[in-house]
Amino acid sequence: MSYQHNPGWGTLFPNRYKVEGDKKPDWKGGICTPGGEQLEMALWFGKTVKGDNKASVKVSEPGPPPQEGNGSSVQNALDTQPQTQPPAAYDFNEVPF
Repeated sequence: MSYQHNPGWGTLFPNRYKVEGDKKPDWKGGICTPGGEQLEMALWFGKTVKGDNKASVKVSEPGPPPQEGNGSSVQNALDTQPQTQPPAAYDFNEVPF
């Protein structure tokens, strides 16, 4: 989060990456606790079991800042994962089913 909110304040913005039917939040933003801690917020619109409108909110610690490079946060995350090698050969006769 680059913008720093004043304590007790926050802002939510429409999520421009939201696609109909996916689980991404409808709105995203940030909030500052009265103690001064900057947090991220996500908001989803939905319906209760009875059909009434509701808004669900998730507050979380800020994630790591975006890495420079090719711009793909998914690729950057994959690049930082340890690489494991599969076994050289499988003995399918030992599979119990």
